[in-house]
Amino acid sequence: MDTPRNTPPEPNPEPDQNEGLNIAAAAREKEEPKAGREPVSLWTFLLAAIVLLFAGAYLGNLSGGFDNEQFTALGYTPHLPPGVEAEEVTRAWIDEYMTLGRRRFGVCAGCHGTDGSGNSAQGFPPLHDNEWTTGYSEKLAMIILAGMDGPVEVNGVVYNNIMPSQAAGLTARDLGAVMTYVRRSWGNDASIVTPEMAQHALDLYEERVAAGLGPVNASELRANHANMLPGAEVDPETGEPLSEGGDGGDPAGEEEVAALSR
Repeated sequence: MDTPRNTPPEPNPEPDQNEGLNIAAAAREKEEPKAGREPVSLWTFLLAAIVLLFAGAYLGNLSGGFDNEQFTALGYTPHLPPGVEAEEVTRAWIDEYMTLGRRRFGVCAGCHGTDGSGNSAQGFPPLHDNEWTTGYSEKLAMIILAGMDGPVEVNGVVYNNIMPSQAAGLTARDLGAVMTYVRRSWGNDASIVTPEMAQHALDLYEERVAAGLGPVNASELRANHANMLPGAEVDPETGEPLSEGGDGGDPAGEEEVAALSR
């Protein structure tokens, strides 16, 4: 018997493997982004971050922080309520001078400690109750300005370390203030080093630099700098000179050192 023409083919009982692959591939395809929802470029993020950074810095520099003077009109004088009288508040000159000295001492505190106790384990001597700080003021000035190397005995302990010069950027007022702070803190009770006295120390240091000399050592300090810096002593309350000239006060603690050295 002949097979009828145009007979449809019988269905294939085996599934088409390519069909499964096409379905999986289609599932992995991402949806086409719609208009207005395209991903933002990385460069756009970077540009926005740079703009915000500079804008923040600009506002920070001009905002004045918590300084009320930034928002006060020039020449403005506050007025008290009727019937209230202003009370003048005065601060002793030595208090302001010591405050400046404490700020300048921040550089030294990294080695000698905020309390001046030093660090024996790392070779940094204490700054209280010894000839190098409360004795002749010229010694302390040269240690600060020129730096110090070689062994030095402090309160019965020998230290052998190198202290670099701290002269960079120091004015006479800065030097006098930090010396006074060291000489009158942590139980020390030595004389004040005025800016006038400190200027003499700066002049000595300039001569030392011109001569090509480096750090000082303990022997040189005792031989050449056992002096009080010249200048008039001042009234701690006002900062005004008590007399013309002068020898810069008494060298606290030096009499005991001299007696031991004899």
